[in-house]
Amino acid sequence: MSSVRIPTPMLMPWGWNKEGIWLTPAGPERKPAFVWQPGSQEARTVADLGNEITVARGAGTIGYLTSNGKAGYCAKAATLAANGPEVKREYCSNDASLPGPRISFSPDGGTMLLTHAWVAIDVAGGNTTKLRLPAGFRAGYPAVFENPTDAIVLGEVPAKDPTKATGQTMYRCRVTTGECKALRTEKPGELFAVPWR
Repeated sequence: MSSVRIPTPMLMPWGWNKEGIWLTPAGPERKPAFVWQPGSQEARTVADLGNEITVARGAGTIGYLTSNGKAGYCAKAATLAANGPEVKREYCSNDASLPGPRISFSPDGGTMLLTHAWVAIDVAGGNTTKLRLPAGFRAGYPAVFENPTDAIVLGEVPAKDPTKATGQTMYRCRVTTGECKALRTEKPGELFAVPWR
């Protein structure tokens, strides 16, 4: 067993990949992220990567969000270099009507999928594929990849009448074509139980 001491009151683990275990200080204030390789004597301070990091376990890829300096965001796929994160692909949106996305990666880290924008981005080549989901479809969870090309997305289209509830629908989407197929819809007020990390 190995351990490390990091001078912060509480840490949030985000996942692990070949670089190690990715951690950020818990709390609303922005602070640098750390990556710790079990067995090493200290954790490496990486950079301020925001409040949420997505880690592609099968690769050295991480994802995080930054402001684009306007009303939108930029989602970044990066690897860890000697001087910090090296951005391999960036996707920016100026659409302030959408909530900030959640990032998911295919198991090999080759595809980055953004909720709410519902776009899959090829990290190496930059090609984008728009997922064909119902207009207004929203998700509270990141997508979960089954394999390098298929992802499960879970969400709902809000009712036009705010006093009426809608049911969540689970879709399987092919990120190379954008085709999505509904697998199951729950009754209004019932929710799928999905671990999001």
